[in-house]
Amino acid sequence: MYRCLWSYRVWLRVNGVDHRLWGDDELWVAKDPDFSSISDASYARLKSVGSNTQEYDAIVGGARVQFIAKWQHIGEGLYKYTLEYEAAGVGGVLIDDFRLILQGDPRSVTFLIYTVPMNSIPAGASHRLRVWLKTFLPLPSESGSDAFSLPFNDSYIYQRIFKSDSLKIGSCLDFGTVSSKVIMGYAAGPPKTFTMSHSRDTRYEGKGGTTQIG
Repeated sequence: MYRCLWSYRVWLRVNGVDHRLWGDDELWVAKDPDFSSISDASYARLKSVGSNTQEYDAIVGGARVQFIAKWQHIGEGLYKYTLEYEAAGVGGVLIDDFRLILQGDPRSVTFLIYTVPMNSIPAGASHRLRVWLKTFLPLPSESGSDAFSLPFNDSYIYQRIFKSDSLKIGSCLDFGTVSSKVIMGYAAGPPKTFTMSHSRDTRYEGKGGTTQIG
């Protein structure tokens, strides 16, 4: 997208001597970027807004996926955000601690979430995921008269806060295409529930990221 990616540098000048403190080549921010120019993108739709949550519905690899944004007020104008996803009762954490300074109602800040399919075996299993903040940009008041805007003339500022090229999810994937030599395991019966004591048992410890099963 045009004019969305920026590089920025922060310098400190003391008694005529300049010190570079910070630099970044991945600042993604723009006013009303043309997201329609992204080929094959699938966008999540805002479903509901609660007192401290927002839920988005999306279709990813043919599977219905829900993205849940939550926030917690931790200081004057400071909020802690998390973003999770869930599909068919199983999900995980995408963002576990994103700090945001807000001067208004946090419910007025929404997210643009989209995925783009990647080449994968089986087909439809791998996706790029992008998450952007979306905030309303009020029109400047015109000299001598009040500005009047229609809803379709609204402008927004977008800031990209998260990216991943490793979202693996899909509906009814054809694992038979992986390899002619692949060996697959199958369920031997219905699901069972196991009750574990509070004592630590390393046999059941996962080695991946946070995953929840509902």
